[in-house]
Amino acid sequence: MRKKMILRLSFLIVSLTLLWSCRNEDFLQSDKNPLRNNQNFFKHTKNNNSNARAGVDYVDILEAYNKEKDFLVQMPDQQGMPIWEKMKIVDAKDATGLIIPLSFNSEELSSLLFVILDSKNEVKGTNNITNTRLEAIVYNADYSKSLREKLMNNFITMDYEVFGNTLFGNIPGDLYIGHKIEDSDRLAYGGNRGDYTGTLVQDENSKMMVIDATTCTTVYHCTHHGEGSCDHCSVCETTTCTTNSIPIFIDEGTDFPTGNDTPGTGGGGTGTGTGEGPTNPGPGQPKDPCASASAFYRLNTGCLGTGGGIDLPPNPCRKLKDLLDPTKANLKPLITGGMYSYINNSSIGETGIYLQKDSAGNITTEIAPFTDKKEVPVKSSALYYSAVHTHPNNAYPMFSWTDIYNLYQLEENATYFNHGATFLLVCEDANGVKQTYAIAFENLGTMMEDILNNPKYAGCSIDEIREDMDKKLKIAYDEEIDKDNPNYERVFLQFNFGTNIGLYKANSDLTNWSKLSINEDSDTAIVNSVNCN
Repeated sequence: MRKKMILRLSFLIVSLTLLWSCRNEDFLQSDKNPLRNNQNFFKHTKNNNSNARAGVDYVDILEAYNKEKDFLVQMPDQQGMPIWEKMKIVDAKDATGLIIPLSFNSEELSSLLFVILDSKNEVKGTNNITNTRLEAIVYNADYSKSLREKLMNNFITMDYEVFGNTLFGNIPGDLYIGHKIEDSDRLAYGGNRGDYTGTLVQDENSKMMVIDATTCTTVYHCTHHGEGSCDHCSVCETTTCTTNSIPIFIDEGTDFPTGNDTPGTGGGGTGTGTGEGPTNPGPGQPKDPCASASAFYRLNTGCLGTGGGIDLPPNPCRKLKDLLDPTKANLKPLITGGMYSYINNSSIGETGIYLQKDSAGNITTEIAPFTDKKEVPVKSSALYYSAVHTHPNNAYPMFSWTDIYNLYQLEENATYFNHGATFLLVCEDANGVKQTYAIAFENLGTMMEDILNNPKYAGCSIDEIREDMDKKLKIAYDEEIDKDNPNYERVFLQFNFGTNIGLYKANSDLTNWSKLSINEDSDTAIVNSVNCN
């Protein structure tokens, strides 16, 4: 049974900041040679509830708007026809957002059309993003990683909603870190099941309207024994809610990429561009031989092997087992023979191990120099995929937030075949027993970027963010130490509840791992332990 990696992919475009301008020179002027019959563009079934809300027919409204503005001939996509029954409607207090999929061959998306209407159901702005425009943006490292990933989310999610595809390729190397299929630039998507609500924000200065939409999505954990059954996962079903913004510019003024439909160097996408390609290509420009010629992220079915799919990556359990495997990283003797002794003989400072792996799978371990500080610098670059560090006895026997950030750095800087990084802690608990823990990014929950990009940290350096988060987690540990039976595992899990940070614990003889989890955000929550299979 092929596994699915479920991603927290928000359906709504987040930070389309940036992608709308009314200047005609920003569009592909294809009206002289239209490739579709625009007279049929607005044909739809009147009794289809997906086209209307509270008796308002949005397709009719768009048709009237086109008669006034003739926006169809200005759209970059002059081939695609709308799939009205798959249109998504986002309600807000004073506005409505529409996301409309277009296709020219009934097999793949050609573009997405975004529309925003005011409280009187008058169209205030439209924005058409094609596959080639998407490609030019997501392969350009001049644009933020957060923006590129969230824009990519919309196409992947809508492709799934319309065509049912769950496997996508040519994913840029610095996107979806920890979620792509191991040793590949492919992404497996498990589906979005959610409802959408919103509130309106209007910025008069920048001439744009924004819908902040909350998406509640229920996802199902990957399984080894078939759909609907649990194995190593402590909970089969998880619901998470995230708030995202959809800005659509309704006037001139944005300096974000306009009119550039030239694809990047990666992928199989083709198309006529209207400007320069990426000026700063991001890392990992894949070129999947199975990619569609017209949609760089789509994989041709006949090229995928038996059953139209490929094996998905092992979960963190598999990664962690490899670290203890004597035929692979073989960390056990380094932990028991070196790190245990260092903890016994040093009341301050830390030591560590760096692990590298090349493209042939050859593993190299490097002992970090001892420090007299409560932090070991972590090396992170293309070939580093894991690291181990100690905590002295005068420190809490659990990860700090800086440790989480070190994991993030490992994952972000690793080359594609080293994705799925892990970060280990060797320490001594309150009972004098040596423990080995690990953290890894999983396929559910809030991402690190949501913390780093939090508006409250605007203008702060990474060190300042780390210091603040470390302080908050330390306060939680400090409160726990006064209890009769302090449980730092629960504190860590509660602090990171709802995020995609997984906590694992090795058994006493360092031969296997267990996944630790809690089912509720509560200081009385019980820590569940499920053995890695």
